[in-house]
Parts: sequence; C-alpha cells; structure tokens
Amino acid sequence: FVSELKKALAGVEVVLWDERYTTYEARQRMGRKGKDLDAISALIILEEYLGLP
Repeated sequence: FVSELKKALAGVEVVLWDERYTTYEARQRMGRKGKDLDAISALIILEEYLGLP
C-alpha cells in the first residue's frame, strides 16, 4: 500500500506512523464513552506528529 501511495503522490512526503496504542489511549481519554473513538485516535496521531503534549 505504501509504495502505491508514494507513486500516486509523487513529490509529497509520505510519513509512516505507529498507531498501535492510539485506540487504547483514546479510550483512556474518553472514559467509558465510546462515541467518536476513531476521531480521538486520529487526533492523538496528529498531536504526536506535531509534537504536541
């Protein structure tokens, strides 16, 4: 998948990111509320990429 993405986006940097624990961390942040779990996981990945605490 990554090689195809790099071909399709020639000239654009493709960054790989380890997302294994983001769902777990999202659940910790949200408590028992399961709503928007994917959105919170994506937010965590973005925060880590940008170097935000």
